[in-house]
Amino acid sequence: MEVLQGASGVINAAVFIDTQDSRQVAVATSSGEVIIYENGSAKHSFRDHAGAALSLSLHPCGDILLSVGDDKSFILYDISNSSMLTRLFLNSREYFLSICSQTED
Repeated sequence: MEVLQGASGVINAAVFIDTQDSRQVAVATSSGEVIIYENGSAKHSFRDHAGAALSLSLHPCGDILLSVGDDKSFILYDISNSSMLTRLFLNSREYFLSICSQTED
């Protein structure tokens, strides 16, 4: 059993990243950090949310990671380059909830 070192705060979400070369896990923390681990060691760390990082999603290509934060932002990361691609802020929680309710029909 491997212990993930270096995360500050509570882990809110995690996704597994399988590549041809390795197996990784990405975690989103209550401190707003998104960390990618490989073999139990932090490989990449992103501190772009101004609040808790709440959820993660991996694009099917395996190189793009999306995080959603309590700061009402969505952030896309390029895992292979360890860089932030873009960030989108939503103006209000009500706007986000209306989009979600429309997709549930």
